[in-house]
Amino acid sequence: MAAASAAPLNRAVRVDVFCSDECEVSSQRTIQINNESTEISDLQIYALGHIQRIEAELSKDLSNKPDSSKRLALQRIQGMDEGTHAQMQRSAIGLSMAMQYGIDRVPAIVFDGQAVLYGVTDLQVALAYYQAWRTRDTP
Repeated sequence: MAAASAAPLNRAVRVDVFCSDECEVSSQRTIQINNESTEISDLQIYALGHIQRIEAELSKDLSNKPDSSKRLALQRIQGMDEGTHAQMQRSAIGLSMAMQYGIDRVPAIVFDGQAVLYGVTDLQVALAYYQAWRTRDTP
């Protein structure tokens, strides 16, 4: 985990979850750890694989001729429904944030923009690791 200033965990935390595609993350906003309550004040989940999946759909069966491929791709993009467009935009935001945080693999959970935990999507488990790490860093 990256360094952060030590503070009690029984406060609200911001949590950003990064995964390759849809990932199951607990929707529970308040979690009990060692008889202390931690509230997730801001939970953001980013499925980074949506862009690749949508790009593959958009480029499927395109011609070798640049002009006709460009025209067909543009038609497909303009024909995207709001949900697909929103997924693509959300995934792009997630990719940008992952780059800012220095995320180099998924799944990853970032706490308060300061600490990264890889390989876990269970928020209760992740927060327990985060609490243990913060407790260990307490002077």
